[in-house]
Amino acid sequence: MTVYVHDSQFMTRRGIVLVAIIGLHVFIAWAIATGLARRALEVIAPPIQTDIVEEVKTEKEPPPPPPPEFEKPPVEVPPPDVTIDMPVEAPATTAVETPAAAPAMRPSVGEIWLAERGSAQQSSCDRQSLSVLRPGPIFV
Repeated sequence: MTVYVHDSQFMTRRGIVLVAIIGLHVFIAWAIATGLARRALEVIAPPIQTDIVEEVKTEKEPPPPPPPEFEKPPVEVPPPDVTIDMPVEAPATTAVETPAAAPAMRPSVGEIWLAERGSAQQSSCDRQSLSVLRPGPIFV
């Protein structure tokens, strides 16, 4: 370990700095208490001078006059000089009779059962085509 040599003088460099800092703080406190700082600011900064400026009154101009309204003259279109003579033929009318549609019949329960189950004479190919009519999978 290093041993520091102790300076035994009464006023060392640290002591002088400490006394100077304390003296500076005492001087600042005394200057504030006696008003010295305010007097110094009055000497340094000149007094502020103000002038009252009157507001300029602006006169409002009247609005501009509305634009003039022009009347549009009526447009006259002369009749065409060309005359086209075309014979007018009346189309021949023919009476068309539509046959009355037969009312739709609901299938009976037996027809529905045969359509779903199929009969012994139907092949498996016919049953696949009938399965399209009912909801569910396409192929049975």
